[in-house]
Amino acid sequence: MADSFDPIEYLAYLRRQGKFAALAIGSAVALTALVSFALPNRYTATATLVIEPPAANDPRASTAVTPVYLESLKTYEQFAGSDSLFAKACAKFKLSQTPETACTEAFKRRVLRVNKLKDTKVLQVSVTLPDAKKAQELVAFLASETVALNRTLAAESDRDASGEIQTQLAAVKTDLDKIRAEYETATATGAEPLLEEEVRGLNDLRARTGIELLRSRTDLAELLTRGNSSEVSLERARLEALGREAESLDRKLAAQSVALATARARRERAADDLHAAQAKFEIWSRRANETAAAGGLRTEQLRIVDPGVVPQQPSFPNPGLFIGAAALISALLALAFLSLRYGLDRQRVQRMRAEPTEIPSEYKAARGGHR
Repeated sequence: MADSFDPIEYLAYLRRQGKFAALAIGSAVALTALVSFALPNRYTATATLVIEPPAANDPRASTAVTPVYLESLKTYEQFAGSDSLFAKACAKFKLSQTPETACTEAFKRRVLRVNKLKDTKVLQVSVTLPDAKKAQELVAFLASETVALNRTLAAESDRDASGEIQTQLAAVKTDLDKIRAEYETATATGAEPLLEEEVRGLNDLRARTGIELLRSRTDLAELLTRGNSSEVSLERARLEALGREAESLDRKLAAQSVALATARARRERAADDLHAAQAKFEIWSRRANETAAAGGLRTEQLRIVDPGVVPQQPSFPNPGLFIGAAALISALLALAFLSLRYGLDRQRVQRMRAEPTEIPSEYKAARGGHR
């Protein structure tokens, strides 16, 4: 049966192998320190931007700051990390002697880092370069260009929205001018007052003619009673003439009444159309004014909170961190190696104890003669 694990024996074994462990750890630390101090320094400059929600005129239309909304702001990482902006920065700051290879994807990933902090409206842009001052200048340039790009896109969006409204407003204005011209034409001719005057005159004349008809019928009835045939014939002729005149006046009055009603309907229709066109024009004018006043307030605004400072300490390499990590890793590896070696040695000793070695016959004979 195998012996149980003895921690005292294990610790004693590790103590006996202390020189090996110290040599391994010391070698790893020395090599790491040599490499760390030999590597060129790199400095990281960081600029901080804040993403402000749209400042809508209507409080009901304000954007609710929810986790979903904050997560959607990660799209602004593409603004600062766009290839065109980084290529522009490469050309401006001459990041490489060979411009055609300076802005590769690998170089960009090594130099630029853009991160929207989780559950915040803060956007951080970091640049790592061997030159600390150039790193700060580059990150400040990227931050300012990101803000300018956001403003440009917002302005283009406003121009598109304003352009559509202005186009519609121009069409409404054209319709208003046309309807106003029709209204002025309908009211400038003076046809309606003339027709009203003619209708009043015809009504008066028709009333007088009706009175004459009544009188003529009355006179004819009296003449018939008296039996005066000559005067009866004259009165009948006069009555017929008055009847024809009344019929003619009725036809004229009906025609002029229709014309007057048509003129009034045309004027009223033109007035209604004009009022509707003016109301529509006022609505679109107010909408155009509101759109102009709300320019730049419908999208998020980027503000530079901190343009960054020239870093004083290199971000890479970090000798202390590297040496500490090397010491820890080498210690763990040495412990693992010694533990494995201890286990193998222990198994070998146990096998030797479990299988006794047979004494050679010569040794037995020598022991018997001696006795």
